[in-house]
Parts: sequence; structure tokens; C-alpha cells
Amino acid sequence: MHALMATSLPKNLLSTTNPMVGVTAQQWFALLRENQYSIDLEYLHRAVAISLAAPINSFFAARENRQHGPAIQATALTKDPIFILGHWRSGTTHLHYLMCEDPQFCAPNNYQASRPDIFLNGGETSLATKIANALGLIPKTRPMDEVKVDVDTVAEDEQGLFMHCGLSPIGGGVFPKN
Repeated sequence: MHALMATSLPKNLLSTTNPMVGVTAQQWFALLRENQYSIDLEYLHRAVAISLAAPINSFFAARENRQHGPAIQATALTKDPIFILGHWRSGTTHLHYLMCEDPQFCAPNNYQASRPDIFLNGGETSLATKIANALGLIPKTRPMDEVKVDVDTVAEDEQGLFMHCGLSPIGGGVFPKN
């Protein structure tokens, strides 16, 4: 039934894989302002959905910051971090996957990367993500290369970076005119 439901909905209605899923209101409205509110009409429903979800994310982000902020700030790095830099399609995801096979290294999973301010109190997945998974609305692989992807697979931090400062190649996909 979910395949029929997905095909009978208007074009681009489903946004379960939207990189802005975890954005807070302050971040979202700053990004809209910086991009001159450039939203095509066919994607307006996504902007509305994000605009409605962002204040909810803000509430949970404030709660998470109150509960975990001091401990995060007090955390000392015992080793220098390793940053993987590279252009899209150059093997950075593969390198992330390989490095995370070694227990001394880590990277965020897709759930954490897409919700950088709210994942600690959100459990492993949100209720909305569980429902979308159950209905088959979240792709099992990336469209460009068929690499397996789900909420638990290793992710690069581009989504969180974009939400926090707007400086990420993801910006070209979210606001392609700019």
C-alpha cells in the first residue's frame, strides 16, 4: 500500500530525507534570510513543514542544551581529532566507513548528523522516522551510488555544519539558486 500512496501523492511532497529535518527555528530563519527566502513554489510545502517543525526542534534543542551542555563543554579531547576533507564523489564516505571499523575512531550516524542539536534526548530514532521507515518512505540506498543508508549508518557531518553556519555544499541542494 505504501508504494501506491507514494506514487499518488503530489510531486516532491515526501521530504523524509530532507537535510533540514533537525534544524532549529533560529538556524532555519537565518538560512532563509541569507538566501533571500528563495523557495520555488513546487517546494513551498517543504519550507512550510520545516518552518512548523523548527520551533519544536528549538524547544528540544534548548532542553538538550540545559541537560547536556555543561557536560559537553567540560569534555576534554584526549587525542587530536581527524578531519576528512574531500570533494563529493571522491571517496570520503568510504573513508568514513573504513575508519569507523576501528573502535578508536567514530563519526556521527545519519540520525545524529541530521539532528545535531537534539539527538541526545531523541533516542536512536524519532517517531516520525520510525513511521516513515515502516511505510517505506525512506530510501534504503543513496540514489547516486546505491550505498546502503539508514539512520544508523555512518554519516558525514555536512548536514549539521550547514544548519549551524550555512557553509556546506548541502546549501547548493537546499537553496540551488544561490
